[in-house]
Amino acid sequence: NIKRRISVPVITVGKIGFRLGEKFLQAGQADFIAMGRTVFAKHIVNCDVKIRPREEVVVIDSHRKVLAVGRAVLTGEEMLVFQRGVAVRIRRGVAEGLRVNVKKEKQESQ
Repeated sequence: NIKRRISVPVITVGKIGFRLGEKFLQAGQADFIAMGRTVFAKHIVNCDVKIRPREEVVVIDSHRKVLAVGRAVLTGEEMLVFQRGVAVRIRRGVAEGLRVNVKKEKQESQ
């Protein structure tokens, strides 16, 4: 199981339906199931209010681990108040080969 060997969240991608994705999550084989290429505003917990549309942004989880990079669609203020709509269009995610220094992160967490 790859989750035992790395310290970044595991995002499963590909042609995975909702039922199979749910099984992966329940079995602890993945932290997220990537079903698209966007982050919706309702899922934004916190962000820099100075973000402007078309700026490059880094998407992180609650443990400050990088999940993806993309381009903002909304302003930072809009991301925090909107409950609908696309906030970020993902360009590349960890599961797609976004390079994250896993060894350095493991050392810092110990």
